Amino acid sequence: MDPDLLTDTDALLRRSLADLCEQAAAAEPPDPDAKWLAGGWRAAAGPVVPLAMAHFDPLSPRAGAETLWQKLDACLDALARLQHDDGLVDLQTSNFHSPPDTAFMVEELAVLYEVVRGVAEAGPRRADVLDRLRRIISAGCDGIVGGGVHTPNHRWKVASALMLADALGPGDAWRAEADAYLAEGIDIDDDGEFTERSTGCYNEVSDRSLVLLARATGRRHFADLADRNLEHMLHLLHADGTLVTTYSRRQDRHTTVGIERYLHLYWARALAAGNGRFLSAARLGLRRVSAAGGSLGGLALWLRYFRQAAQAPPPDPLPLADEYERRFDGVGVVRLRRGDLSLTLMAGREECLAVRFGDGPEVTVRVATGLAPNGRFLAEPVEGANGRYALRARQRCEYFGPGPDALPAVDWRDRAGFSRRVFVSAELDVELDVEASPAGLRLRLRATGCERVPVEVALLVRDAESVETRGEAEHDDEARKHFLNAGELLLHKPPRVVRVAPGVGEHDLAALPTGGPHPLPGAWCIRPVTPVDLTMTLRVEGG
Repeated sequence: MDPDLLTDTDALLRRSLADLCEQAAAAEPPDPDAKWLAGGWRAAAGPVVPLAMAHFDPLSPRAGAETLWQKLDACLDALARLQHDDGLVDLQTSNFHSPPDTAFMVEELAVLYEVVRGVAEAGPRRADVLDRLRRIISAGCDGIVGGGVHTPNHRWKVASALMLADALGPGDAWRAEADAYLAEGIDIDDDGEFTERSTGCYNEVSDRSLVLLARATGRRHFADLADRNLEHMLHLLHADGTLVTTYSRRQDRHTTVGIERYLHLYWARALAAGNGRFLSAARLGLRRVSAAGGSLGGLALWLRYFRQAAQAPPPDPLPLADEYERRFDGVGVVRLRRGDLSLTLMAGREECLAVRFGDGPEVTVRVATGLAPNGRFLAEPVEGANGRYALRARQRCEYFGPGPDALPAVDWRDRAGFSRRVFVSAELDVELDVEASPAGLRLRLRATGCERVPVEVALLVRDAESVETRGEAEHDDEARKHFLNAGELLLHKPPRVVRVAPGVGEHDLAALPTGGPHPLPGAWCIRPVTPVDLTMTLRVEGG
């Protein structure tokens, strides 16, 4: 796939519409009377965009096809029937009569409304679809107002949906609700990170809503904020075009997501803002889609919607940085890229380190001890620079003395409320020194103070085609963990191999009883006992 497609909007649109027609041909209207409908409202709304675009866009290879019209008619009917009397819809897996899910639906349908109105040839079918979309959108907006949200990104989705819909049929209550959320201020820091830190999912949701808000309201500030996050994520790129998800606060944590998830946004903002780095990011996303044999059908709606911005002369592409060190103090993260080496260090999190070597396996490291009441290694701000770093934390074994008389039985350890005396019976100083080079990592773990404390170094391995052990290893079915007691671990993803050594098995606990660390199913664990002075290596070969 030619990356220059990104600067030839007509050619890119034709390719996208061709792929989209395949989606439309495979789409099937759902049964709105079914007791269980996987995806809830998405089962009906999801096919509406490809069907409408494939049927109405004059550049579509199947423009005007009768079979597409019949499916579109049925999906719009099903969607209207799935919409409750209060205008809200159900996700069905979890969210019922859900204002934010309704906002997701309204936002996309409002964009579709503008596109169909702008490109479709006038006629009874166009008028019918626009009327039905308007009724679904209006009912949804009425339901959203006063309904609330339950995650940070929902605020911008609600605001975007209501402001976009306001252009179709002005509603004072819709604008007032949107402005009330926007008055809170957008939850993005100076580095460009949102509070959800969700590179694999909700950053895209927020960025898209902010860009749409800028267009709907004429307030460029919102698009500038989206650009800030898009710039930030260029420093969260691995060499293979996947994104750092290790420190996400949402369900994309530890998932593998590529920059192509943001292809539409990097393309639109590259041309609107004249940003050459964004164009290069979009090109990288396009190459990844092509290499995976993926579809560009999802681009068609956005290519049409942002077409006006695409008429600006494209910027010259600028190279994406692959040699840098960046500190993001707002989230306690340090990022290091040295070509294929991509290292993420994290303060204050159970996972303190993650590393990926090119398109090879990714390894995330978590350290925990058995020191009660909480043995998690939550490092202080990362020290060091230029490939040499230190993560440190002091752990304390605490006991609680008697409190005042007549303590309520709410939380007997509530020191702030009841001034219990705290007894520190033991302490551990835990330090992880990290030395990075193109050949891999050298990790020195030291834990000193209280003796005979069990320690667990858990390695969460992702994207390895196979794992080989050379030495002594065991598996615990109940804990769903593997243990490297001696020798080395070989993580294969041809042509690369990552060798992890040495294994240690100084204790036999499958899980530490401190109750803090979340389980890491499938993790490989190394088990020393304090005092610990252990040097580990993660060495990459091949590639």
